[in-house]
Amino acid sequence: MSWTFREWEIAPRDGKRYLGPLVLLCGPATHSSAEDLVIELTQGKRALTVGERTAGGAGGKLSIALPGGGELCLSTFKATFPDGREYMGIGIQPDVEVRPTLDDIVKGNDPALEKACEVISNWDSFSAGAGGK
Repeated sequence: MSWTFREWEIAPRDGKRYLGPLVLLCGPATHSSAEDLVIELTQGKRALTVGERTAGGAGGKLSIALPGGGELCLSTFKATFPDGREYMGIGIQPDVEVRPTLDDIVKGNDPALEKACEVISNWDSFSAGAGGK
């Protein structure tokens, strides 16, 4: 087996586009293509992330049925940041970490969404603190 690499560039189309503050909510359910989006928008210094570490699962899985009804899942490709750092099995740490408590869940509160609204409202202070994104 050998790894293959593809170079992709998505050029923005001409016309009107949103260039204001952008916050992505992320957490353990953020995986595969959603992690690709997190990487593209944060590495391009276009967005900040709020929430919890992502799943660290790049998708492209190979599933093998095991005796007794189990299943073995393996990734079929290597997933990295543009600089080569891996996130498979590790996840992507958000710029602003927010973890809901059991009380939040019981009461239906969404502290990550509340923090995201705070980040948007105070964009300059948060974006400067996250590496000048």
